[in-house]
Amino acid sequence: MGCCDAKVGCARAAAASRHGRVGRAMSVMRRASMLLKARATKVRDRFEDPRETLDYSHQRQLELLTQVQGAVADVTASRRRLELQMSALRREQAKLEDQIGQASGTSAERQALRRKAAIEKELLGVAARHHSMRSDEEKLQAACERLAAKVMAFQNG
Repeated sequence: MGCCDAKVGCARAAAASRHGRVGRAMSVMRRASMLLKARATKVRDRFEDPRETLDYSHQRQLELLTQVQGAVADVTASRRRLELQMSALRREQAKLEDQIGQASGTSAERQALRRKAAIEKELLGVAARHHSMRSDEEKLQAACERLAAKVMAFQNG
């Protein structure tokens, strides 16, 4: 081995020595990072009790169920108000038909016919809203039943 070869060998040995130190430093940093992550997970797990999380989820489901039940009650009440309104319109319609029969050929008959036509138009609109409300009520009721089943399954599971 010549003089140059010795210098190259020394340079390689010095580089390997430096890489060894760097490698060990990286290894120590990696270990420290893993230790910190493990401790952070342990602390987080201590604060996140699974039972508390489940209790919170169950409580939230109960709140949602209560909200849906309230919505069903509101829609049912609105539908019943529409039914009362339709009944009142039908009574008014029958009353106008009596007036039309009694006041044939007079201006009172023409006025009663106009009012009757307006009531029939309004009755059609109310009936359409009633039908839509009934459909919404059925959908909400089905959603309420599904949610109640999920809550029961969650409680028993």
